[in-house]
Amino acid sequence: MVVDPAVASQWLKGLLELDWNKAQGAAFAATLISRMTGDANRDLDSNLREQLADQLTEAKTAKSWREMVLRPTNLSNKDASRMLGESLPVGLRLD
Repeated sequence: MVVDPAVASQWLKGLLELDWNKAQGAAFAATLISRMTGDANRDLDSNLREQLADQLTEAKTAKSWREMVLRPTNLSNKDASRMLGESLPVGLRLD
């Protein structure tokens, strides 16, 4: 599903205001909302993504999350499992 970047930006701003120590899953949700695609029409504003990247670093999240926000990358198997709530069958990758 693709959400308009203006809508996703508002969602992200709300997530950035939360206390991530108390809002389980907020950091990962912010990361997924802000994942860089390489498509200028879909990617969020670079300043907002930089703000998120800084907050991800401060929160000591996985380095791969910061990478997803700053450059186009594929989800790791671990992140894909977290997103889907179950493990993927052996050999299946989400690219």
